[in-house]
Amino acid sequence: MTKKDLCGLIEQLGYINTPAYFYHTHEIDSQIKSLRRLLTDRFRLYYSVKANPNPALVSYIYQAADGVEVASEGELYLALQAKVKPCNILFIGPGKKKEEIRFAIERRIKAIVAESWEELLLIQSVSKQVDVYTSVALRINPAAKNIPGRLKMGGGASPFGIDEELIPEIIAGIQALDHIRLIGLQVYLGTQVLDEAQLVGNFAMIGKLAMGVNAMHTLEFIDFGGGFGIPYYKNDRDLDLHRASRDMHTLLAGWKSQKVLEHCEWIAESGRFIVAESGILLTRVLYKKKSRGSIYVVLDGGSNIHAAAAGIGRFARHNFPVTAIQQVASDEMENVQIVGPLCTPTDVIVQDAMLPVLRKGDYVVIQKSGAYGMTSSPVHFLGHALPGEWLLGEGGAYSVIRKKGEREDHYKFYR
Repeated sequence: MTKKDLCGLIEQLGYINTPAYFYHTHEIDSQIKSLRRLLTDRFRLYYSVKANPNPALVSYIYQAADGVEVASEGELYLALQAKVKPCNILFIGPGKKKEEIRFAIERRIKAIVAESWEELLLIQSVSKQVDVYTSVALRINPAAKNIPGRLKMGGGASPFGIDEELIPEIIAGIQALDHIRLIGLQVYLGTQVLDEAQLVGNFAMIGKLAMGVNAMHTLEFIDFGGGFGIPYYKNDRDLDLHRASRDMHTLLAGWKSQKVLEHCEWIAESGRFIVAESGILLTRVLYKKKSRGSIYVVLDGGSNIHAAAAGIGRFARHNFPVTAIQQVASDEMENVQIVGPLCTPTDVIVQDAMLPVLRKGDYVVIQKSGAYGMTSSPVHFLGHALPGEWLLGEGGAYSVIRKKGEREDHYKFYR
Protein backbone atom coordinates (compact mmCIF):
# COMPACT_ATOMS: atom_id res chain seq x y z
CA MET A 1 0.00 0.00 0.00
CA THR A 2 1.24 3.51 -0.81
CA LYS A 3 1.69 6.13 1.88
CA LYS A 4 -1.35 7.96 0.50
CA ASP A 5 -3.43 4.78 0.79
CA LEU A 6 -2.22 4.25 4.36
CA CYS A 7 -3.05 7.79 5.40
CA GLY A 8 -6.49 7.40 3.85
CA LEU A 9 -7.02 4.12 5.67
CA ILE A 10 -6.12 5.62 9.05
CA GLU A 11 -8.29 8.67 8.39
CA GLN A 12 -11.33 6.57 7.43
CA LEU A 13 -11.05 4.15 10.31
CA GLY A 14 -10.25 6.77 12.91
CA TYR A 15 -8.49 5.47 15.98
CA ILE A 16 -7.17 1.96 15.31
CA ASN A 17 -6.45 -0.43 18.15
CA THR A 18 -2.86 -1.29 17.23
CA PRO A 19 -0.97 -3.40 16.51
CA ALA A 20 -3.10 -4.73 13.66
CA TYR A 21 -2.62 -6.64 10.44
CA PHE A 22 -4.44 -5.51 7.29
CA TYR A 23 -4.83 -7.61 4.13
CA HIS A 24 -6.06 -6.12 0.86
CA THR A 25 -8.11 -8.38 -1.40
CA HIS A 26 -7.10 -6.38 -4.50
CA GLU A 27 -3.46 -7.43 -4.05
CA ILE A 28 -4.46 -11.05 -3.51
CA ASP A 29 -6.56 -11.03 -6.68
CA SER A 30 -3.73 -9.42 -8.65
CA GLN A 31 -1.15 -11.98 -7.53
CA ILE A 32 -3.44 -14.91 -8.33
CA LYS A 33 -4.09 -13.49 -11.81
CA SER A 34 -0.34 -13.15 -12.36
CA LEU A 35 0.18 -16.79 -11.43
CA ARG A 36 -2.67 -17.88 -13.69
CA ARG A 37 -1.04 -16.10 -16.65
CA LEU A 38 2.32 -17.66 -15.83
CA LEU A 39 1.05 -21.19 -15.35
CA THR A 40 -1.59 -21.20 -18.12
CA ASP A 41 -4.83 -23.13 -17.76
CA ARG A 42 -2.84 -26.40 -17.79
CA PHE A 43 -2.15 -26.06 -14.07
CA ARG A 44 -4.48 -26.07 -11.09
CA LEU A 45 -3.44 -23.59 -8.40
CA TYR A 46 -3.34 -24.64 -4.74
CA TYR A 47 -2.92 -22.23 -1.82
CA SER A 48 -0.35 -23.19 0.84
CA VAL A 49 -2.26 -22.53 4.05
CA LYS A 50 0.91 -22.22 6.14
CA ALA A 51 1.63 -18.81 4.58
CA ASN A 52 -1.39 -17.27 6.30
CA PRO A 53 -4.01 -19.55 7.87
CA ASN A 54 -6.55 -16.92 8.86
CA PRO A 55 -9.89 -18.64 8.09
CA ALA A 56 -11.34 -15.59 6.34
CA LEU A 57 -8.30 -15.37 4.05
CA VAL A 58 -8.32 -19.11 3.30
CA SER A 59 -11.99 -18.90 2.39
CA TYR A 60 -11.45 -15.83 0.21
CA ILE A 61 -8.43 -17.26 -1.62
CA TYR A 62 -10.14 -20.61 -2.22
CA GLN A 63 -12.81 -18.80 -4.24
CA ALA A 64 -10.11 -17.91 -6.79
CA ALA A 65 -7.82 -20.94 -6.39
CA ASP A 66 -8.49 -24.61 -7.10
CA GLY A 67 -7.48 -26.19 -3.82
CA VAL A 68 -5.28 -25.94 -0.75
CA GLU A 69 -2.23 -27.65 0.65
CA VAL A 70 -2.11 -28.24 4.41
CA ALA A 71 0.67 -29.42 6.71
CA SER A 72 -1.12 -30.43 9.92
CA GLU A 73 -4.42 -31.63 11.29
CA GLY A 74 -5.00 -28.07 12.48
CA GLU A 75 -4.64 -26.64 8.98
CA LEU A 76 -6.81 -29.41 7.59
CA TYR A 77 -9.53 -28.66 10.13
CA LEU A 78 -9.26 -24.96 9.33
CA ALA A 79 -9.53 -25.61 5.58
CA LEU A 80 -12.66 -27.68 6.09
CA GLN A 81 -14.13 -24.91 8.28
CA ALA A 82 -13.38 -22.50 5.42
CA LYS A 83 -15.57 -24.70 3.17
CA VAL A 84 -12.74 -26.15 1.10
CA LYS A 85 -13.92 -29.40 -0.49
CA PRO A 86 -11.98 -32.42 0.83
CA CYS A 87 -11.30 -33.55 -2.75
CA ASN A 88 -9.29 -30.34 -3.21
CA ILE A 89 -6.98 -30.78 -0.20
CA LEU A 90 -3.45 -32.22 -0.16
CA PHE A 91 -1.82 -33.07 3.20
CA ILE A 92 1.98 -32.82 3.29
CA GLY A 93 4.62 -32.84 6.04
CA PRO A 94 7.40 -35.18 7.20
CA GLY A 95 6.03 -35.81 10.71
CA LYS A 96 2.36 -36.68 10.50
CA LYS A 97 1.00 -38.35 13.62
CA LYS A 98 -1.34 -41.34 13.60
CA GLU A 99 -4.26 -39.20 14.79
CA GLU A 100 -3.66 -36.67 12.02
CA ILE A 101 -3.52 -39.37 9.39
CA ARG A 102 -6.77 -40.89 10.63
CA PHE A 103 -8.42 -37.44 10.62
CA ALA A 104 -7.37 -36.97 6.97
CA ILE A 105 -8.39 -40.48 5.93
CA GLU A 106 -11.84 -40.15 7.45
CA ARG A 107 -12.41 -36.84 5.62
CA ARG A 108 -11.54 -38.46 2.26
CA ILE A 109 -9.17 -35.71 1.14
CA LYS A 110 -7.59 -35.77 -2.31
CA ALA A 111 -4.35 -37.37 -1.13
CA ILE A 112 -1.96 -37.71 1.77
CA VAL A 113 1.53 -36.91 0.50
CA ALA A 114 3.83 -39.52 2.07
CA GLU A 115 7.42 -38.56 2.81
CA SER A 116 8.84 -41.91 3.97
CA TRP A 117 8.27 -45.65 3.77
CA GLU A 118 7.43 -45.68 7.48
CA GLU A 119 4.66 -43.14 6.85
CA LEU A 120 3.24 -45.28 4.07
CA LEU A 121 3.08 -48.23 6.45
CA LEU A 122 1.26 -46.09 9.03
CA ILE A 123 -1.25 -44.90 6.41
CA GLN A 124 -1.81 -48.54 5.41
CA SER A 125 -2.35 -49.56 9.04
CA VAL A 126 -4.83 -46.78 9.82
CA SER A 127 -6.67 -47.28 6.52
CA LYS A 128 -7.07 -50.96 7.31
CA GLN A 129 -8.42 -50.16 10.79
CA VAL A 130 -11.14 -47.89 9.42
CA ASP A 131 -11.62 -50.06 6.31
CA VAL A 132 -10.94 -47.26 3.82
CA TYR A 133 -8.82 -47.22 0.68
CA THR A 134 -6.61 -44.16 0.91
CA SER A 135 -5.18 -42.15 -1.98
CA VAL A 136 -1.55 -41.21 -1.49
CA ALA A 137 1.13 -39.31 -3.35
CA LEU A 138 4.88 -39.60 -2.95
CA ARG A 139 7.01 -36.60 -2.16
CA ILE A 140 10.34 -37.07 -3.90
CA ASN A 141 13.68 -35.66 -2.85
CA PRO A 142 15.57 -35.32 -6.16
CA ALA A 143 19.14 -36.50 -6.51
CA ALA A 144 20.17 -33.16 -8.09
CA LYS A 145 22.12 -30.91 -5.70
CA ASN A 146 22.08 -27.59 -7.58
CA ILE A 147 18.62 -26.58 -6.37
CA PRO A 148 17.93 -22.81 -6.54
CA GLY A 149 16.02 -20.74 -3.98
CA ARG A 150 16.80 -19.05 -0.69
CA LEU A 151 15.35 -21.93 1.29
CA LYS A 152 16.19 -25.27 -0.32
CA MET A 153 13.84 -28.17 0.39
CA GLY A 154 15.24 -30.80 -1.93
CA GLY A 155 18.54 -32.24 -3.13
CA GLY A 156 21.14 -33.88 -0.89
CA ALA A 157 20.16 -35.35 2.46
CA SER A 158 16.80 -34.01 3.61
CA PRO A 159 13.98 -34.71 6.08
CA PHE A 160 11.60 -33.89 3.22
CA GLY A 161 10.52 -36.56 0.78
CA ILE A 162 11.76 -39.95 -0.35
CA ASP A 163 15.17 -40.03 -2.03
CA GLU A 164 14.80 -40.34 -5.78
CA GLU A 165 16.96 -43.45 -6.02
CA LEU A 166 14.59 -45.31 -3.65
CA ILE A 167 11.46 -44.70 -5.72
CA PRO A 168 11.51 -48.01 -7.71
CA GLU A 169 11.79 -49.94 -4.44
CA ILE A 170 9.02 -47.87 -2.80
CA ILE A 171 6.62 -48.31 -5.73
CA ALA A 172 7.23 -52.06 -5.70
CA GLY A 173 6.55 -52.12 -1.96
CA ILE A 174 3.28 -50.19 -2.32
CA GLN A 175 1.88 -52.97 -4.49
CA ALA A 176 1.76 -55.13 -1.36
CA LEU A 177 -0.21 -52.52 0.63
CA ASP A 178 -3.83 -53.41 0.03
CA HIS A 179 -5.43 -50.27 1.49
CA ILE A 180 -3.31 -47.69 -0.32
CA ARG A 181 -3.73 -46.35 -3.82
CA LEU A 182 -0.79 -44.42 -5.27
CA ILE A 183 -2.16 -41.63 -7.44
CA GLY A 184 0.30 -38.74 -7.38
CA LEU A 185 3.72 -37.24 -7.08
CA GLN A 186 4.84 -34.09 -5.26
CA VAL A 187 8.16 -32.26 -5.43
CA TYR A 188 8.99 -28.99 -3.70
CA LEU A 189 12.53 -27.89 -4.37
CA GLY A 190 12.78 -24.51 -2.66
CA THR A 191 11.09 -21.24 -1.88
CA GLN A 192 11.74 -17.57 -2.61
CA VAL A 193 13.03 -18.12 -6.15
CA LEU A 194 13.50 -14.69 -7.77
CA ASP A 195 15.30 -15.86 -10.91
CA GLU A 196 12.82 -16.75 -13.63
CA ALA A 197 15.25 -19.07 -15.46
CA GLN A 198 15.79 -21.05 -12.25
CA LEU A 199 12.06 -21.14 -11.57
CA VAL A 200 11.20 -22.57 -14.98
CA GLY A 201 14.23 -24.85 -14.72
CA ASN A 202 12.75 -26.32 -11.55
CA PHE A 203 9.51 -27.11 -13.38
CA ALA A 204 11.49 -28.73 -16.20
CA MET A 205 13.46 -30.84 -13.72
CA ILE A 206 10.30 -31.98 -11.94
CA GLY A 207 8.61 -32.80 -15.24
CA LYS A 208 11.51 -35.03 -16.27
CA LEU A 209 11.48 -36.75 -12.88
CA ALA A 210 7.72 -37.29 -13.13
CA MET A 211 8.07 -38.89 -16.55
CA GLY A 212 10.44 -41.45 -15.07
CA VAL A 213 8.09 -42.25 -12.20
CA ASN A 214 5.07 -42.45 -14.53
CA ALA A 215 6.92 -45.06 -16.59
CA MET A 216 6.95 -47.24 -13.45
CA HIS A 217 3.45 -46.43 -12.23
CA THR A 218 0.70 -44.45 -13.95
CA LEU A 219 0.08 -41.20 -12.10
CA GLU A 220 -3.14 -39.21 -11.86
CA PHE A 221 -1.56 -35.93 -10.75
CA ILE A 222 1.78 -34.20 -10.37
CA ASP A 223 2.31 -31.44 -7.82
CA PHE A 224 5.19 -29.30 -9.07
CA GLY A 225 5.42 -27.31 -5.84
CA GLY A 226 6.03 -23.62 -6.37
CA GLY A 227 8.75 -21.39 -4.99
CA PHE A 228 7.52 -18.13 -6.53
CA GLY A 229 9.44 -15.40 -4.73
CA ILE A 230 8.72 -11.80 -3.85
CA PRO A 231 11.30 -9.05 -3.21
CA TYR A 232 11.60 -8.06 0.46
CA TYR A 233 14.91 -6.32 0.80
CA LYS A 234 16.82 -3.44 -0.74
CA ASN A 235 18.85 -5.45 -3.24
CA ASP A 236 16.10 -7.92 -4.16
CA ARG A 237 14.66 -7.77 -7.64
CA ASP A 238 11.16 -8.62 -8.75
CA LEU A 239 10.57 -11.95 -10.41
CA ASP A 240 10.28 -11.06 -14.10
CA LEU A 241 6.87 -12.57 -14.71
CA HIS A 242 6.85 -11.60 -18.40
CA ARG A 243 10.06 -13.51 -19.07
CA ALA A 244 9.05 -16.36 -16.76
CA SER A 245 5.73 -16.65 -18.60
CA ARG A 246 7.48 -16.71 -21.99
CA ASP A 247 9.90 -19.44 -20.86
CA MET A 248 7.14 -21.43 -19.17
CA HIS A 249 4.97 -21.31 -22.28
CA THR A 250 7.94 -22.53 -24.36
CA LEU A 251 8.49 -25.43 -21.95
CA LEU A 252 4.82 -26.39 -21.94
CA ALA A 253 4.52 -26.14 -25.72
CA GLY A 254 7.39 -28.62 -26.04
CA TRP A 255 5.74 -30.98 -23.59
CA LYS A 256 2.41 -30.68 -25.40
CA SER A 257 3.95 -31.51 -28.78
CA GLN A 258 5.53 -34.62 -27.24
CA LYS A 259 2.31 -35.47 -25.33
CA VAL A 260 4.23 -35.49 -22.07
CA LEU A 261 2.11 -36.58 -19.10
CA GLU A 262 -1.00 -35.36 -20.88
CA HIS A 263 -3.20 -37.74 -18.90
CA CYS A 264 -2.11 -36.18 -15.59
CA GLU A 265 -3.56 -33.31 -13.62
CA TRP A 266 -0.84 -30.70 -12.97
CA ILE A 267 -0.77 -28.71 -9.73
CA ALA A 268 1.31 -25.73 -8.63
CA GLU A 269 1.40 -24.41 -5.06
CA SER A 270 1.79 -20.88 -3.78
CA GLY A 271 1.48 -19.24 -0.41
CA ARG A 272 3.88 -16.34 0.03
CA PHE A 273 3.47 -15.01 -3.52
CA ILE A 274 -0.32 -14.88 -3.14
CA VAL A 275 -0.57 -13.12 0.24
CA ALA A 276 2.70 -11.42 1.21
CA GLU A 277 2.23 -8.26 -0.84
CA SER A 278 -1.36 -7.88 0.38
CA GLY A 279 -0.51 -7.43 4.04
CA ILE A 280 0.79 -4.72 6.35
CA LEU A 281 1.38 -4.60 10.08
CA LEU A 282 0.27 -1.27 11.52
CA THR A 283 2.04 -0.34 14.76
CA ARG A 284 2.08 2.77 16.94
CA VAL A 285 5.02 4.57 18.54
CA LEU A 286 4.92 4.21 22.34
CA TYR A 287 8.20 5.86 23.28
CA LYS A 288 11.26 7.48 21.79
CA LYS A 289 14.61 7.63 23.55
CA LYS A 290 18.26 8.40 22.97
CA SER A 291 21.03 6.14 24.20
CA ARG A 292 24.69 6.97 23.67
CA GLY A 293 24.24 8.46 20.25
CA SER A 294 21.49 6.15 18.99
CA ILE A 295 17.80 7.00 18.68
CA TYR A 296 15.36 4.24 19.61
CA VAL A 297 11.72 4.20 18.55
CA VAL A 298 9.70 1.73 20.64
CA LEU A 299 6.58 0.26 19.00
CA ASP A 300 3.58 -1.54 20.48
CA GLY A 301 4.27 -4.60 18.32
CA GLY A 302 7.51 -6.44 17.73
CA SER A 303 9.08 -9.82 17.06
CA ASN A 304 6.40 -11.57 19.09
CA ILE A 305 3.90 -10.87 16.29
CA HIS A 306 6.28 -10.47 13.32
CA ALA A 307 9.36 -12.62 13.81
CA ALA A 308 10.28 -12.41 10.12
CA ALA A 309 10.63 -8.61 10.23
CA ALA A 310 12.93 -9.00 13.25
CA GLY A 311 15.12 -11.40 11.28
CA ILE A 312 14.57 -14.29 13.68
CA GLY A 313 15.76 -17.52 12.08
CA ARG A 314 17.89 -15.82 9.40
CA PHE A 315 21.67 -15.81 9.17
CA ALA A 316 21.81 -12.32 7.67
CA ARG A 317 19.51 -9.57 8.90
CA HIS A 318 17.87 -7.13 6.47
CA ASN A 319 15.16 -4.54 6.99
CA PHE A 320 11.63 -5.12 5.76
CA PRO A 321 10.27 -2.06 3.90
CA VAL A 322 8.61 0.31 6.38
CA THR A 323 6.55 3.47 6.05
CA ALA A 324 6.28 6.20 8.69
CA ILE A 325 2.93 7.97 9.15
CA GLN A 326 3.26 11.20 11.15
CA GLN A 327 0.45 12.97 12.96
CA VAL A 328 2.24 16.25 12.27
CA ALA A 329 3.94 16.21 8.87
CA SER A 330 7.64 17.08 8.74
CA ASP A 331 10.37 16.70 6.13
CA GLU A 332 13.07 16.30 8.77
CA MET A 333 14.80 12.90 8.66
CA GLU A 334 16.84 10.98 11.22
CA ASN A 335 18.62 7.65 11.61
CA VAL A 336 16.73 5.38 14.00
CA GLN A 337 16.59 1.90 15.48
CA ILE A 338 13.00 0.63 15.61
CA VAL A 339 12.30 -1.92 18.32
CA GLY A 340 9.31 -3.71 19.80
CA PRO A 341 8.04 -3.79 23.39
CA LEU A 342 9.77 -7.02 24.46
CA CYS A 343 12.53 -7.30 27.04
CA THR A 344 14.95 -9.08 24.72
CA PRO A 345 17.74 -7.66 22.51
CA THR A 346 16.44 -9.64 19.54
CA ASP A 347 13.27 -7.52 19.38
CA VAL A 348 14.63 -5.22 16.66
CA ILE A 349 12.32 -4.50 13.72
CA VAL A 350 14.47 -2.03 11.76
CA GLN A 351 18.17 -1.19 12.10
CA ASP A 352 19.82 2.06 11.01
CA ALA A 353 16.96 3.41 8.91
CA MET A 354 16.60 6.98 7.71
CA LEU A 355 12.97 7.89 8.40
CA PRO A 356 10.94 11.03 8.97
CA VAL A 357 11.15 12.18 12.59
CA LEU A 358 8.70 10.11 14.62
CA ARG A 359 6.89 11.08 17.80
CA LYS A 360 4.72 9.29 20.32
CA GLY A 361 1.42 8.30 18.69
CA ASP A 362 2.79 8.20 15.13
CA TYR A 363 2.48 5.03 13.08
CA VAL A 364 5.09 2.70 11.65
CA VAL A 365 3.84 0.39 8.89
CA ILE A 366 5.70 -2.83 8.07
CA GLN A 367 5.02 -3.67 4.45
CA LYS A 368 4.95 -7.08 2.70
CA SER A 369 3.57 -8.69 5.86
CA GLY A 370 0.73 -10.82 4.51
CA ALA A 371 2.68 -14.09 4.70
CA TYR A 372 4.45 -15.74 7.62
CA GLY A 373 3.52 -12.95 10.01
CA MET A 374 1.64 -13.59 13.22
CA THR A 375 1.34 -17.38 13.02
CA SER A 376 5.07 -17.75 12.34
CA SER A 377 5.91 -15.76 15.46
CA PRO A 378 6.22 -16.51 19.21
CA VAL A 379 2.87 -14.81 19.93
CA HIS A 380 2.61 -16.06 23.50
CA PHE A 381 6.04 -14.79 24.54
CA LEU A 382 5.59 -12.35 27.47
CA GLY A 383 1.83 -12.59 27.21
CA HIS A 384 1.12 -9.62 24.96
CA ALA A 385 -2.31 -9.50 23.32
CA LEU A 386 -2.60 -10.85 19.79
CA PRO A 387 -2.91 -8.17 17.09
CA GLY A 388 -6.17 -7.52 15.34
CA GLU A 389 -6.65 -8.56 11.72
CA TRP A 390 -8.63 -6.65 9.11
CA LEU A 391 -9.67 -7.54 5.57
CA LEU A 392 -9.76 -4.65 3.13
CA GLY A 393 -12.06 -5.08 0.17
CA GLU A 394 -12.95 -3.15 -2.95
CA GLY A 395 -14.83 0.12 -2.62
CA GLY A 396 -13.41 0.89 0.81
CA ALA A 397 -15.06 -2.04 2.57
CA TYR A 398 -13.38 -3.07 5.82
CA SER A 399 -14.10 -5.99 8.09
CA VAL A 400 -12.48 -7.20 11.29
CA ILE A 401 -11.48 -10.85 10.94
CA ARG A 402 -9.85 -11.04 14.37
CA LYS A 403 -10.27 -8.55 17.19
CA LYS A 404 -7.16 -7.46 19.04
CA GLY A 405 -6.49 -9.79 21.93
CA GLU A 406 -8.89 -12.44 20.70
CA ARG A 407 -7.48 -15.87 21.47
CA GLU A 408 -10.00 -18.12 19.80
CA ASP A 409 -8.19 -21.28 18.81
CA HIS A 410 -9.02 -22.16 15.22
CA TYR A 411 -6.98 -25.35 15.58
CA LYS A 412 -9.01 -26.90 18.39
CA PHE A 413 -10.54 -30.27 17.66
CA TYR A 414 -13.57 -31.98 19.10
CA ARG A 415 -13.69 -35.70 18.46
